[in-house]
Amino acid sequence: MSYNANGDVTKATLAYIPIVGIILFIIEKEDNYVRYHAMQSILWMAVGVIISILLMILTAIFVTPAIYGYGFYTGLGFIGIISWILWLAYIAVIIYSMLKAYKGAWHKLPVIGDMAMRIVNK
Repeated sequence: MSYNANGDVTKATLAYIPIVGIILFIIEKEDNYVRYHAMQSILWMAVGVIISILLMILTAIFVTPAIYGYGFYTGLGFIGIISWILWLAYIAVIIYSMLKAYKGAWHKLPVIGDMAMRIVNK
């Protein structure tokens, strides 16, 4: 498969919106640039889901009903801060990736970018 960095940058940019990325990967058969960014978006979304599940498990383990009402100084406060930091970082990566896709760059996220490339090459 040949890669054309001059693919549809609008579709590639919109692919980073989670549901749109899935739809574009399914319906787009010709433009490998769009398919690559859609798959990278899908994999990044999977990372977000895994992190969310892990944070829910940590919350269930460390936040008991006895300390739930005390707020910021308990495990809930710490996990809450970590959750916000991870959420902001997750959104920042999406925005950064959208900007790169719009500029026509073959931007690769660590590990995920290589996985997306292998999937698109199949």
